[in-house]
Amino acid sequence: DQYNIATSNSGTQTGSTFKAFTITDAIEKGINPQTTYMNCNGPVEVNGSKIYNYGKQNYGSLSIANMTAVSSNTGFIRLITDTSSGVTPESVKSVAERLGLDGDNLGTAPRLPSVSTTPTPPKWQAPMARLPQVACIATPRVS
Repeated sequence: DQYNIATSNSGTQTGSTFKAFTITDAIEKGINPQTTYMNCNGPVEVNGSKIYNYGKQNYGSLSIANMTAVSSNTGFIRLITDTSSGVTPESVKSVAERLGLDGDNLGTAPRLPSVSTTPTPPKWQAPMARLPQVACIATPRVS
């Protein structure tokens, strides 16, 4: 049996897709991705599980913009679990819902930006299409 993630109704883990909602939430909260730095070394332990970057790569301290470019799992986990940032699992879920993702399909609030929800790929289309519009509105301007 083959499993087609694009046509399945059973869903899949969100993977790095939720990182887009996480950075959107951060920008909307006034966090400048060019000047805010996160520790992107691993592992990060969450609920007894060790989370690494792809290939167990350590990136050191990166701006959120550069952290996004390398898709650092550990940096995004620290962003969403650092209480001083204001970015929380609930606020990221709220961004995803506002952009059109069905909150009922998400189950409980995502614990991490890269783990724990199971919407199907067709349900990602509208929310992901809205991201450029939100980014244009929320991007910090430097004069």
